[in-house]
Amino acid sequence: MRLCRSFPGCNRAMARVMRIVGSTFSLRLALAAGIVCHAAVTPVGADVASPTLTLEDAIATAVKFNPYVQASRHEVTAADAQVTQARSGLLPQLDVSEAYNRTTSPLWAFGTRLNQGVITARDFDPDRLNDPDPIDNFRTALTLSWNIFDGGQTWIGWRQARENLEAGNLALQRTEQEIIAQTAITYVGCLLAAEGRGVVDQALETAGAHLKVVEDRARSGLAVKSDVLRARVRIGELSQQRLQADSQVNVALAQLGAVMGKPEAVPPSTRLAGVFSQCTAPQGEMDAWIETALNRRSDLKQLDLQETVARRQLDRARAAHLPTLALQGNYEINSEDFSDSHDNYAVGAVRSSPAAVRPGPPWPRPTPWWRPPARGCSRPGPQWSRPAWPAKTPRCWRLMTAG
Repeated sequence: MRLCRSFPGCNRAMARVMRIVGSTFSLRLALAAGIVCHAAVTPVGADVASPTLTLEDAIATAVKFNPYVQASRHEVTAADAQVTQARSGLLPQLDVSEAYNRTTSPLWAFGTRLNQGVITARDFDPDRLNDPDPIDNFRTALTLSWNIFDGGQTWIGWRQARENLEAGNLALQRTEQEIIAQTAITYVGCLLAAEGRGVVDQALETAGAHLKVVEDRARSGLAVKSDVLRARVRIGELSQQRLQADSQVNVALAQLGAVMGKPEAVPPSTRLAGVFSQCTAPQGEMDAWIETALNRRSDLKQLDLQETVARRQLDRARAAHLPTLALQGNYEINSEDFSDSHDNYAVGAVRSSPAAVRPGPPWPRPTPWWRPPARGCSRPGPQWSRPAWPAKTPRCWRLMTAG
């Protein structure tokens, strides 16, 4: 302070020195910020033995373990099973069953003895018919059914199932694309967060050097105490920013682990490797990029397939009004205790037609409150008529028919 009072130009010299120091500090910050676009990014302070994660490994892990991708794969598996189920409707259906019953019902007891082939003359005794003894029966049945014609419902359902499978594959492809893009965006966010922390570290180093210069100048009498306090406050602010930068890096790594579907694969000490110097801007016109997206986006193709499936559902509903024809066969073996048995079979064809539904009467057109004047009427203006009888309205007609 005494030196400043002795030399009147000292204040101007100190101001010039501070401007030079401030310019140097700003330059170092700018150089540190420029490293983001031109350097391989690695979190500052990370252990050398920490695992290194590349963008390619992150994408491969995300495509394999992301829950949304896994759910889409399960949906594709279910759609594939539905194709098999729909195709089975075109094949004969064979069923095997085993049944046991014990009865004293006169009707069922007599029928059971008939099926077992053990009817004798004394079974026609009225007392035996009216009060039969308990009888056991084991029935083994083999049933075969085959829909020869069902109006095309099964065939249309099979085509719908195949189109649903194709739509599921497109949905899986779109989900993988979205997860890849999300993984890349999150990975770059981790890189930027790590570089932001590096910039803060360099700023702290620069602020520490600046504080040392100011303290030396203060001891020499070229700086005041407020300059030292200002430099210490700046270091405190940068220390707080360093803590925030650490938090941002940890949050970004946690987000990357969540997108990858394996949070344990991205610990806080993970080192990320990425080079931005080789990045180039996309070439081409915007209209060309939009046209390419419209032609290649799998979700748009999925919507087209879903529309086709919905249209086929209309054809399937119309086919339900056509007659059907099915072949049926039955072979069964009846035995009381497996010591002796009797078998029989039945073969036939079943034709069924849906009941014809007669359309109801058309809704009566209600009489309007206003009607144009009759031809030849000398009085101008509208003519008012009596309102329609309520029984002619659609609501009353539904109530009457429901009753």
